[in-house]
Amino acid sequence: MDQNQQTSDFMSFAVALGAGVAAALLLIIAFKGTALAMTLTYMAPLPIMIAALGFGSRAGLIAALAGSVAVAVAGLIYGRTIGAAGAMLLPSATAAFGFAVTIGLPSWWLGHVLLKPRTEGDSSPAGLALVWTVFLVAAPVALTLIVASVHYGSYDAAAAAVAAKIEPILQDSLVKSGAQLPPDFDVKNWAAWVPRAMPAFAAGSAVIMMGSNLWLAAKVADMSQRLPQPWPDLRFELSLPRWLVGAFGLAVIVAFLGGLIGATAFVVAVAIGAAFSLLGLAVAHALLRNAPGRMGIFFALYVAMALFFPFPLLLLIPLGLAETLMSLRARKAASSSNQI
Repeated sequence: MDQNQQTSDFMSFAVALGAGVAAALLLIIAFKGTALAMTLTYMAPLPIMIAALGFGSRAGLIAALAGSVAVAVAGLIYGRTIGAAGAMLLPSATAAFGFAVTIGLPSWWLGHVLLKPRTEGDSSPAGLALVWTVFLVAAPVALTLIVASVHYGSYDAAAAAVAAKIEPILQDSLVKSGAQLPPDFDVKNWAAWVPRAMPAFAAGSAVIMMGSNLWLAAKVADMSQRLPQPWPDLRFELSLPRWLVGAFGLAVIVAFLGGLIGATAFVVAVAIGAAFSLLGLAVAHALLRNAPGRMGIFFALYVAMALFFPFPLLLLIPLGLAETLMSLRARKAASSSNQI
């Protein structure tokens, strides 16, 4: 191995280690509980994705593993500071495993998917990564629902147990906030709703988070001239397979069955819906690219998404579904060609 190769390998390894530690720190900072800390936590996948896309799949895998180790070490250090190092062994290992399953390994794998060599006729690599995102996000959430249901005896019992723990916390928060609530407001009903809605909301927001971080990581790697292949124009090249429309419709129908099956289907439906909302956003950019006032439209849209997340994205799901079934962008391109 020549000197240049050794230097390159060392730099990739160093970048991978730094990216893993940075990702772990971005996750750990969430314990501060501030709005800024929570915002930074959503960027935890970014360093690992940049390492994978800019320095290769192996660097991304090293970054994912390094981040998991960093989370475990941080837990043990915290345990020593409070004089409970032994008691923190299991929580630290659990946190490291959670980081690996939900952030580290998915971030590496999505970068790996985008790095695969493309051949003529391949489907959209970004679309394939988005399909993988749905699976990588929905699977752990669904597995958590299954484990909790087995532990408590049923899904309803698990939801009731979580609601019982949430209720006093909500009650205390509402009292401290001094909020004026409607006379018929029942904290118990609100607490009962939270554990049933939060898994699906977590899955949907995670798809948006992972997709946004992957796009940003690819742009960073591309601007740094480290992306091995040109980054596609997602406005026109992002697409999702048609079978995903059927999967979405089936998940929506099954979600109404209730119980564990319905809750799992609800998670899958929201995760797939989030993917279609991102496609809808790309299609909106494509269809309105020459429209007068488009800058104002998208400024208002992004402000609304920031302030009222995730509700504005719900409006984009039908557009993503319509594009997948009817090829709206291709139809507009053909119509524009006929008018010339």
